[in-house]
Amino acid sequence: MQPSKPLQQRPFLSGTDMPRAPLLSDVIRLYASNVLFRTCSELAVIGMIVLLATGQFSGAATSLTKAIHSLSPFKPQQMSLNQFKVAGNNEAPGLITLTTLSRLPLVSKDVMVAESPEIVTLMENINSLLEKNSHENNKAAYELVRNYNHSRPIIAYARGVVSARFSGAKNYKIALRLLTFASQNGIGDATLWVGRIYLTALVHDMAGKLPADHRVILNREGAAHPATTKQLGQAATIWLEKAAGAGHSAALRYLAFMKARGMSGEIDFASAAALWKQAADKGDAVSQLELGKILAFGHGVEASADEAARYLRKASAVRPDAKVALASVLLAKALAGDASAATEAIENATAFLNGRRPAAQLRSANRVLAELYYRAAPSDMRDADRAVSHYRAASYFGDIGATVTLAGFTRWGTHIEKNLQTSYTLYAHAARNGIPDLQDKMAEIKAGLTPAEQAKLSKLRVQTWRNRPNSGNGSGQVQLHSQYEAFIVPIVDFVQ
Repeated sequence: MQPSKPLQQRPFLSGTDMPRAPLLSDVIRLYASNVLFRTCSELAVIGMIVLLATGQFSGAATSLTKAIHSLSPFKPQQMSLNQFKVAGNNEAPGLITLTTLSRLPLVSKDVMVAESPEIVTLMENINSLLEKNSHENNKAAYELVRNYNHSRPIIAYARGVVSARFSGAKNYKIALRLLTFASQNGIGDATLWVGRIYLTALVHDMAGKLPADHRVILNREGAAHPATTKQLGQAATIWLEKAAGAGHSAALRYLAFMKARGMSGEIDFASAAALWKQAADKGDAVSQLELGKILAFGHGVEASADEAARYLRKASAVRPDAKVALASVLLAKALAGDASAATEAIENATAFLNGRRPAAQLRSANRVLAELYYRAAPSDMRDADRAVSHYRAASYFGDIGATVTLAGFTRWGTHIEKNLQTSYTLYAHAARNGIPDLQDKMAEIKAGLTPAEQAKLSKLRVQTWRNRPNSGNGSGQVQLHSQYEAFIVPIVDFVQ
């Protein structure tokens, strides 16, 4: 079997990713495995879900049918209505807010306005150390502030923030006491901090990950008492409502998260949407992203692709991951024949491939681009080589739907050299990963192989490519397609 024809190289932007503290990574994984919020590889169908929710599916279906007919005899993978709905669970309301809980904010400069130059300098030095969330830097920050009298609210606040950076029940309780004291004495940011700490404890507790000595709340005298899950939720709600009343948009974001996840009673998407809208209109980028998703899916509100795109555009100016969500929403409009939406979707998804990103987001961005270049963009923007390249990248990052599409390409020799053994093995790989109704295709392919070729199928394995696709190195330009020229075609290796 010969390698496929090298693809034309085209430049893509490059950049850097956004670091994420590991504080809640185990909790996020647990949530992702939950039946209601489980991860699904078909992130690119978000746009189709929007169409379904807004009643515009007929237009997209017409466009999609034309694209399918143009590919005969190969038909790209299609999904049932139920599968579309399941695919959207990965974008469950609150998922982004959950990840932001692990990003501990620094000492806000807003609290330093009325302080002396000495205190301002102290806070700035603490912040410079806390920028890198390492044990050594946190300890150095504590050493800077430990000799100041913590009876001063601003010092209590700073020491509380630093203490919250350390693990262990002792530091957890110290941080709560100091921040509660600071809040009671006029430091508004401390109020938000206390609410965040209780909410973080609640998230861990509901995931079964909270140590028993952390399951506490403080009484009026500052003494720690054992608490139930319900009491942790009540404490988080009380403090976050105080912070929201003081104008903290982040508090509104966290309250919305609690509503969307049913952490303060029943799941209430309508209330969550209202809270996220309040925060979004105050400029909170995370809430703009959350609201955009909830409007796209119609969780608790009337679905609106236009309103979803409006908020996602705002969020994308600050958060790169919003570009992926925006491109997904615009993909729906592109499938319905909107050329400007296709152009904007390509621009956003391409800009997102601007450095190293989380695999799930790379999977989604590449699948959206693949769909756009292959069948959603206007005819003069279609590019089969680019589409194949992005299908390959999406497959590499775990998109089984893209793997099925590539299996069809190799079965019929569409844009990739025909290879029935490769096609069979890709279909088998997809079938093992939950894609139904592939057995007939596999049987048809196997029937077309010689007995010798059939005997080799049990010794084949999928190996899409050995090296991670290059998604950027910070240099500003990157030849994305150069990573896919070989595609390890045959993308099926013999087991030695």
